[in-house]
Amino acid sequence: MNFANDFSKTFELADDILSIGANAKKRKIVCPTCVDATIGALLDDDGKLLAFESIERLRCEMDSQKLRAYPPVDGGEPFKTAVSKWVFGNQFDLIEQKFVRKVLATPGASGALSTVLGNYAAKGDLVLLPDIFWSNYQAIIHQTGANYETYPLFKDNHFNMEGFVEKTLEVVEKTKKLIVLINDPCQNPTGYSLTQNELKNILNHLDQLGKKHPVIFIYDIAYLDYADESFEETRKRFSNFLSIESNMLITVAFSASKTFGVYGLRGGALIGLSNDKTIMQEFERICLYKARSTWSCPPTTPIQIMNLLDSNQADKNAFIEELKCVRNLLQQRANLFMKEAKTCGLVTYPYTHGFFVTIPCEHPTETYQSLLKDDIFVIPLSGAIRVALSALPIKDVYGLAKCILDHIN
Repeated sequence: MNFANDFSKTFELADDILSIGANAKKRKIVCPTCVDATIGALLDDDGKLLAFESIERLRCEMDSQKLRAYPPVDGGEPFKTAVSKWVFGNQFDLIEQKFVRKVLATPGASGALSTVLGNYAAKGDLVLLPDIFWSNYQAIIHQTGANYETYPLFKDNHFNMEGFVEKTLEVVEKTKKLIVLINDPCQNPTGYSLTQNELKNILNHLDQLGKKHPVIFIYDIAYLDYADESFEETRKRFSNFLSIESNMLITVAFSASKTFGVYGLRGGALIGLSNDKTIMQEFERICLYKARSTWSCPPTTPIQIMNLLDSNQADKNAFIEELKCVRNLLQQRANLFMKEAKTCGLVTYPYTHGFFVTIPCEHPTETYQSLLKDDIFVIPLSGAIRVALSALPIKDVYGLAKCILDHIN
């Protein structure tokens, strides 16, 4: 007898990150010295999930009535303004003057990605990804019926603009449409952040294609608040949006879960921008339909956190200061790992900021299994292994690069 439909029968996760992480947690209970470099969440130097004091205080003081009530499907007007002001920062007013803006509250950035891909990708479409990407993109794309193609992400340790342009032209020729998904800054899994000039060149190229074809640019900014030196500096990248002349659709996937360190509360937003009012009216209508027919309404707590921060500058400033300290903590781990990698000759993909660093290797599964003998858990990828610096107390970073190199060899 057949129960699942024919399309659902093709569903299969591309990796086993969650089960590897679960095994690492079990091992950590038995062996506290175990090195767990699998977790895509920030842990403090005691190995505990890092909590922002300002966010914890807001969460504990929230009105229970509001938390238990159904929120608006889109998150409500205060949230839509608050999250847009947070994401765009000092570029908000210019973005507001330039584009028609629509916002949907989502369960994490994953909910935002699932929404935009579910609404704009279909059978016969090709979503363009770099050849090194977060594996769940593959699953989200597959459930739309679409497929994907890749371009080589790096050339001479920088973004491969030539390879990107070549592949976009191929896809447009095949489908007469272009859907591009870029994770930036702090790309998962490499930790690479585009330079201002690289992002500008990408957008200029897409803008030219957008004058002749439908172009949907999906900008996954899940790690936005763990890049650069300051809140203001991270937002400068959005100034590159302002030169867009075509009616291309820009969609920004924001993760409140990561920004506020409340991963299980599943907060996020999908922000749509275009010069075309009709495109944005359609965006709003189909996003609301998708949300209502999938999760009905978004989680309330992240919405309230966002609204409270926006309404109280002192609370907002306190959180921004905490973010700065946490970014410094993460960068200390990264600086140590990259310094020791250079010293011992361990090759990594270009790293700028963020939770992960990725190491190319010919036999990732064998390397992963070999590292287990020393109670070191990493994530094997296609042709590489990923190390979650976000999860490693500084004491676990010392000597890790040399150990990984020994197991690769």
